[in-house]
Amino acid sequence: MVTIACDAKGKAAAEPFTTAAHQQHPSLLDEKLRVAELYGVRNVPAAFWIDENGRMVRANDPIYAQRRNRETGEVTINQEYLNAVRDWVAKGAASAYTMDAKRLTTRSSTSRELTLSGLTTGLTSARPGTLATSSATTAPPSRRR
Repeated sequence: MVTIACDAKGKAAAEPFTTAAHQQHPSLLDEKLRVAELYGVRNVPAAFWIDENGRMVRANDPIYAQRRNRETGEVTINQEYLNAVRDWVAKGAASAYTMDAKRLTTRSSTSRELTLSGLTTGLTSARPGTLATSSATTAPPSRRR
């Protein structure tokens, strides 16, 4: 898992959120908002599932895995979404939670995707719970058929 913080205000603005989340995975920083542009993101957070072959299998989920009620402070876990992720991890392309090409197109207005090399550049310096800058690059779409 990799998270990408899209924040034009830079590391100082994004880092408190990654620190508070106590992440156990790397997080990349996209100060130029290139990732949001490439993936057609309009609302955050937005989740995209990309398989081990670099193919997008689920797009633009406006989802919180956990949510805090501002009035009561109560934290709830979105077990339904987490179970969908677990199902995908266990079953891969056979998971009922992946999207076909038509649905992916309607969920993500982009005609391009990040290349794994663009992500890898940032990941080489990323450490769990910290932000590393990534230079996202583009490639022709590689969507599920």
